[in-house]
Amino acid sequence: MGLVVLLVALLTTVLLGGLVPDYRRGADARVAERVLMTASQEVEAAVPPAARSVETRREVEVPGQIGGTGYRIRTDGRELVLDHPDPAVAARVRLALPDRVDRVEGQWDSGGETVVRVTGDAGGLVVTLSDGGGS
Repeated sequence: MGLVVLLVALLTTVLLGGLVPDYRRGADARVAERVLMTASQEVEAAVPPAARSVETRREVEVPGQIGGTGYRIRTDGRELVLDHPDPAVAARVRLALPDRVDRVEGQWDSGGETVVRVTGDAGGLVVTLSDGGGS
């Protein structure tokens, strides 16, 4: 009986201490990549075709947590970056935006309303990520 308890304890320790967390981390990293790809497609779709004056607002749905933890999506030049407390879950993707987009700025914190705004004129556009609120 004691040997069986010891064997079960050993297997539980091995699985929960190594194999299961590694699997979860890998799954969380794949979720982060999909979230970022979906977000980048939404940002790209928010930029309208050529126009004299632009002011658009588009809500973007992202999950509140990845791996049970909140995260942030921010801009870095023409890239979107997903920052997560677990560095193995972080991700980055380049945005495919027209040359008339002058800059991309802002960030989204998970768990709230996430909005992309595009403003500008024929001279250039600004794409802004923001957490909800306003119009």
